[in-house]
Amino acid sequence: MSEQIFTSEQIPYDQLAAIGITKQMIEDLPLKQFKALLSGERSPVFVLDVHRGDKTYRFYSRIRLVPTTEIKPSPAKQGKVQNDYDSEEEDLTVLLSPRHREFRRKVFTKEQIEQLQQGRAIQVPISNQTVPFKGRPPKYGCQLMGRNKQLITVPSQIIEQNLNQVSPQFQLNNAERNALYSGMPITLYLGGETVTIGIDLSDPTGIRMCNGDTKRWERQSAGGSASFGESAEKRQYHFALFGCWIEHEDGTFQYVSEEDYDQQMWRIQREIGERNLQKFISSLPPEERAKYKRPGQQK
Repeated sequence: MSEQIFTSEQIPYDQLAAIGITKQMIEDLPLKQFKALLSGERSPVFVLDVHRGDKTYRFYSRIRLVPTTEIKPSPAKQGKVQNDYDSEEEDLTVLLSPRHREFRRKVFTKEQIEQLQQGRAIQVPISNQTVPFKGRPPKYGCQLMGRNKQLITVPSQIIEQNLNQVSPQFQLNNAERNALYSGMPITLYLGGETVTIGIDLSDPTGIRMCNGDTKRWERQSAGGSASFGESAEKRQYHFALFGCWIEHEDGTFQYVSEEDYDQQMWRIQREIGERNLQKFISSLPPEERAKYKRPGQQK
């Protein structure tokens, strides 16, 4: 995660309110997502309800905080280099990244769709009607990111440049390089250790490496889902002070105020609270645990 560059006092709550996000919702965000927001990173996909008169409109979008000067420089700053930039004194604005419900399947063949759904990055020529070009349409690296299956596209020439830098480092032959370019991770043995590398467009470098074999690399991929011994039912609820953020199976986040909890949410909140209490008790020295014994409970 990037370094935090903004403060909570800078958050433009008036702009957020216009798209259905209250100050209460921001303060109840899980700590990881809250810190990411103040680091200038994109949020998860939020399920947002905007009320206009007697109608409610629902849409799905990520948000990101950026300095206002990045969007439209003020006349005093135009044409000047700012060497005294201070992010904590900048006014912020909200950028929206609406989520497309699914990628355009007609762009891909049946085989390519299967590869995308497996989490692989593939190279596909995609024409852009708004940008004229001569000859064949340019190629893009494409990959489905996260459980919400959002399509990421990166010009293939950037991927080729990254591969050119990695190839000498790992002494890749042409077959290994071609396998990477086609979206297949490869396993190498370096210094007595097993290492797997592959193209992952969600990684800042576009190429991700992990210790272990291909199966471990795939489990850590952007489209993968890891299990840490906790049921999906427990993982999807992020209870906080005023309400709860629910993380749906497709990766979207939806907020529910405490006054709108149903019986299932009250039950799960009690179960999570009990589990956290038991973890706390287990971490105490034996002589301290006795203070938390319930009547009739065995020592």
